[in-house]
Amino acid sequence: MPGFGKELSDRRIAVLRSYLTQRWGNPKARVTMEQVRTLRAGGPGSPLLMLARLGMVVVLVIAVVGVWRLKRRRRRA
Repeated sequence: MPGFGKELSDRRIAVLRSYLTQRWGNPKARVTMEQVRTLRAGGPGSPLLMLARLGMVVVLVIAVVGVWRLKRRRRRA
């Protein structure tokens, strides 16, 4: 079944989503066109991705320092 993402505008999706959420979920919830636009573009960036990248950098730095210290000890011996 084909998707309808390209047939509906951001405004129509926001109105539809707001109606459905208010009808069967939170009556005070509102979905804006900006939220729809952000989700269509791939969504907001994940803080977990940033933490994972930071963790990889920390592990790499620890590994480089460990190799450097190991080579330094072997040269002294």
